[in-house]
Amino acid sequence: MIRVDLVYARPERQLTVTLQLAAGSSVSQAIAASGLLVQCP
Repeated sequence: MIRVDLVYARPERQLTVTLQLAAGSSVSQAIAASGLLVQCP
């Protein structure tokens, strides 16, 4: 497992999500697992 921190930052809103993912996971998999696209469409 690896620890991944995803950050969404705009002047009006900042959000950080920390995940534990399988080694070899892609950026796309991390984004999907984070739920960032639902919270910040």
